[in-house]
Amino acid sequence: MFTLSIRTDRLLLRPFTLTDAKRVQQLAGDNDVARWLGSVPHPYPDGYAESWIATHDALRAEGRAYPFAVTWHGILIGSAGVDRRTDGDLELGYWLGKEFWGHRLMSEAARAIVDLAFGWLGAPKVVAGFMDGNAASSRILAGLGFAGTGIESRDSKARCGQVSCNMLVLTRDAWAAKRV
Repeated sequence: MFTLSIRTDRLLLRPFTLTDAKRVQQLAGDNDVARWLGSVPHPYPDGYAESWIATHDALRAEGRAYPFAVTWHGILIGSAGVDRRTDGDLELGYWLGKEFWGHRLMSEAARAIVDLAFGWLGAPKVVAGFMDGNAASSRILAGLGFAGTGIESRDSKARCGQVSCNMLVLTRDAWAAKRV
């Protein structure tokens, strides 16, 4: 079992447990959240969160993904982590429950995950993407130092089709310069 947790000024990022499933379904299942995510369906089916959480230990053991529950004052508010793409790059991903938008909480969580990717995981670069129209994610990634690399078409389960996704990259050098 994976036990690494990350503390920031306001947040605790910890491994998910099956007891988080109902809260994940409630938060990520909100269409205002799900529509910005590729792999989250809407409506969010019963049992989907449990199945997703049950994969985490194997994904971490294989070095394929490092998902974290983002908590604030002991309450699960979202998720942040990195997944290893087929090309070997780590891709940053995150979501935040709608009631917590506007407090810069995901900026703080995403920064912690990027630090993990470059530090503990030794990534040479981290990639990320946001769907057209997602101004909040655009601001988060720009604030972390990500730079655009182009547009990609991606699947969206909530939108039942392909969406345009702005792709970005953050190199180790750009990350190091931003930390100074």
